[in-house]
Amino acid sequence: MTTTLGLEQDSYYFEPTFVKAVSGAHVTVTLKNTSKVEHNFSITALGVSKDVEAGKTETVTVTLPTGTAPVDFFCKYHKSLGMQGAFYFK
Repeated sequence: MTTTLGLEQDSYYFEPTFVKAVSGAHVTVTLKNTSKVEHNFSITALGVSKDVEAGKTETVTVTLPTGTAPVDFFCKYHKSLGMQGAFYFK
């Protein structure tokens, strides 16, 4: 199963912050940075780290693990400012 998802990156937050997903799904994430600073999309557990320059859009595809535990994502530059979210499973 492949799912397409859009995530907005703005002034130190993701929109949406929490995303419902299917365990084991392939997810193509379109990252739209609408702020004036560079952001990032990282998932440590999956070895994902994608930089997105200010005003740009990037795409990354991930395969979510099977199971029920949420998968956290964050901006490696602004995590300490609360720029993080998670995939959780239905």
